[in-house]
Amino acid sequence: MLSTGVMVVSLALVIFGNRKLKVQGVTGFADELRTAARMVLPRVILIYIGIILIYMVTIEPLHFIASSFLFMFTSITVLKGGGLVRSLLVSAVMLACIYLIFHFFFRIVLP
Repeated sequence: MLSTGVMVVSLALVIFGNRKLKVQGVTGFADELRTAARMVLPRVILIYIGIILIYMVTIEPLHFIASSFLFMFTSITVLKGGGLVRSLLVSAVMLACIYLIFHFFFRIVLP
């Protein structure tokens, strides 16, 4: 309980301390919020959140293998920006390793 109070007080001190700082090119509170949103949530983070949400929705209808392959392929392509062939190969090898480990070592049937 005490640690929560310390964190809240620290957060308030940081926020009010930073409000006094002048950032070049920022005028007004709305502009400050837009600048902070761009710094905290870059475009690639928002795209990856969308990829994760799509994976969560597709894992039941497509089952584990197909949805996980698409998730890994899309993640590698978006985050790394690599070639399609390399992304396909890495995704296939990773998924094969995961499947083999869970099937033979852990004896767990994947959905």
